[in-house]
Amino acid sequence: MRVTTNLYPSFSVSNFERSLAFYDVVMATVGVPRWNEIESKGIREAEYGSEEDLKRLSIIESPNYSSENTQIFSSSLSFRAENKSEVDTFFITAIANGANEVEKPGFREDNSYSASVKDPDGHEIGAYCSNSN
Repeated sequence: MRVTTNLYPSFSVSNFERSLAFYDVVMATVGVPRWNEIESKGIREAEYGSEEDLKRLSIIESPNYSSENTQIFSSSLSFRAENKSEVDTFFITAIANGANEVEKPGFREDNSYSASVKDPDGHEIGAYCSNSN
């Protein structure tokens, strides 16, 4: 038996091409480009980050994935933005590309500025920065 440990999140996606289009533009708003795309046994995976050691997210083609019947636990993944403008751009870009609003950009109790959305498959992602930015 082979055991693999991922130290970065991986999201199953029902429509790989749609998710590539979504994540390519949304992740770029927080400076996290797609750096690799691989295929193994007919399943595609795209990796986002600056290099292998700095992976931030993978999306994995899962044609039978449905958030209604396979996403048992909810999770949220947030990316650090440089400033409030990046958080705003992240939110606007995500919504314009098919995301659903979870939390509009604004200041939070911990004094950060953040926003979050659900991607087309129901995965929650967000962007945040400290109040000083």
